[in-house]
Parts: sequence; structure tokens; C-alpha cells
Amino acid sequence: MPAKSKEQFRLMQAVAHNPSFAKKVGIKPSVGAEYTQSNVGKKSYEKLPERLKDGGPSLSIGRGEKLPASQGAGLTAKGRAKYNRETGSNLKAPQPD
Repeated sequence: MPAKSKEQFRLMQAVAHNPSFAKKVGIKPSVGAEYTQSNVGKKSYEKLPERLKDGGPSLSIGRGEKLPASQGAGLTAKGRAKYNRETGSNLKAPQPD
């Protein structure tokens, strides 16, 4: 399986070449070797992104996208719409019991 980012590629190279580091991070050296070998022919290291994008959509109380803790700390309809648009999911409003 080829690495998805330069960061992952470097981690897998370290795991494949250093058994004590592999034990420390909890990845088998054979898995690191598999990632390193499969990445050689398919994707060039230079073309990989440095890191994959972190986190999800930015939701804020001030923009009316979520509620403060004093009001129950949930998403508003506007916040659910933004989350669904940015992640492609389909969150629905919580249903009363």
C-alpha cells in the first residue's frame, strides 16, 4: 500500500529500518517495509503532499453554527448545513425521545 504523504513515507522508512523505533510507535517493521516498497514504483516521493489536511470544518458560536455549553452545546441548523456541505455527510437534527 503506497504512502499518502511525505510524513507517512518517512515514518514507514524509519519503522522498516529501526526495530526499536518500530516497537516504540507500535508498527511492525514488515508493515513499514511494505509501505516503502510499494511507494517506489507508483508515486514519486517528491509528488506526495507534505502532510494531509488536519481536522474538519471550522464551526463557531459567534457565527451561529453551534450553541454554547450553557444552551446545550449542540450544532444549529446552520452548523449542520455547513458540516454536511464540507464533509459530504448527512447529519440530521437530534430527535426528541
